[in-house]
Amino acid sequence: MFNGNIVTGSTQTGERRREKFAQIFSRKKSKVEKSFEKLAISNTIAHLYLDKSNRIAVTFPYNEQTIKKIKSIPGYKWHPELKHWSFPNDKEILEKILKVFDGKKIEIDPALIPKTNNSIAEEVTGELNKELRLRNYSRKTIKSYKSCIVSFLQYLHPRHPKDITSDEIRTYLLHLIDDKKFSAGTVNQVFNALRFYYVEMLKTTYKIGEIHRPKKEKKLPDILDEDEVIRIFQSVKNLKHRIMLMMTYASGLRASEVVNLRIEDVDVKRELIHIRGAKGKKDRYTPLSEALLKPLHIYWQASNLGKSGWLFPSGNKDDIHLSVRSIQAVFERAVHSAGIGKSVSMHTLRHTYATHLLEHGYDIRYIQKLLGHSSLKTTEIYTHVSKKDIAKIKSPLDYLPEDKLFTKNIKDVKLLKKQNYKQ
Repeated sequence: MFNGNIVTGSTQTGERRREKFAQIFSRKKSKVEKSFEKLAISNTIAHLYLDKSNRIAVTFPYNEQTIKKIKSIPGYKWHPELKHWSFPNDKEILEKILKVFDGKKIEIDPALIPKTNNSIAEEVTGELNKELRLRNYSRKTIKSYKSCIVSFLQYLHPRHPKDITSDEIRTYLLHLIDDKKFSAGTVNQVFNALRFYYVEMLKTTYKIGEIHRPKKEKKLPDILDEDEVIRIFQSVKNLKHRIMLMMTYASGLRASEVVNLRIEDVDVKRELIHIRGAKGKKDRYTPLSEALLKPLHIYWQASNLGKSGWLFPSGNKDDIHLSVRSIQAVFERAVHSAGIGKSVSMHTLRHTYATHLLEHGYDIRYIQKLLGHSSLKTTEIYTHVSKKDIAKIKSPLDYLPEDKLFTKNIKDVKLLKKQNYKQ
């Protein structure tokens, strides 16, 4: 059994590693570099990944003892041009390679893990999937939990999650924070998945009960101003896509809610949109903008849509709706075409909707209901980005005499001209 530390890497890093290690090992090393290399061997991470020939590629700093052990494994091959060893892609071979680096840190391509851990992964994820479905969790949550658990299993390989301790779970979470540089929000998702597995399924609360989840950063969302919203809409030439973006902003919808809209969900007479099975499996109603009534009718006629079915079908396939990724890509292209430099996403339209409502004087409790938030605290974030009250505050710099800030002194005049300042 391998007793070292496995750090999983990206499946797309093989080519980059080949180039990187070729550069490192091809250049002539100084005596100082060689001395440091020997000193660092015990702490250096070995890299395992699949090469272009689907063989197991192994790279590590030069060490005669390690090379001797590597050559004892059948099927080995040295690639001088790429500076790596390769072996047949076989379960037993992989186990022997891992044994060579027993007690040392290894970065291993996740693509190699399932070949030695299929039975455990299938058992754990299979049971997890059944339990989540029985409890009526959303497909998105099930997918997220399964992904988190699979990554956890890759880290544990070849051990079963039942056999690890609370300290090892804590070490894994720290690995995600320190080594993987995951955000607090992402680590919280992993924590939720692990908590469900250990508490709800294995009934071993003691293994995770004493571990504290990381505190979330209090980040404020970027907000688009009204001019930027108009520029984004104007840069979209496809009628269906423009209406989708306008509806997202007009009603504060999530991208998944827009693509899942059906014709029968839009009540033109009452000017309401029925959002079904949204986040948390909650339904809600939200206003339908008057400005959208005519464009929607034109789109409905031009697309030959009936009285029921998907409002935004995918191409000519009436039985499939447009994907979330497709409309996100439309938004990204629109932002680029509009020349907007802010770091924004499709979800920014929802943030902007709430902020603009607040700035136009609507009560935050109504906005909470329109957004479908369970807690008012979630909605209160928009009070921090709204300019309604902030704009009333005058900066202390504005109270200072303007003629004293930049005088007619020749040095100040040159400074302003240098920066192309126009009065």
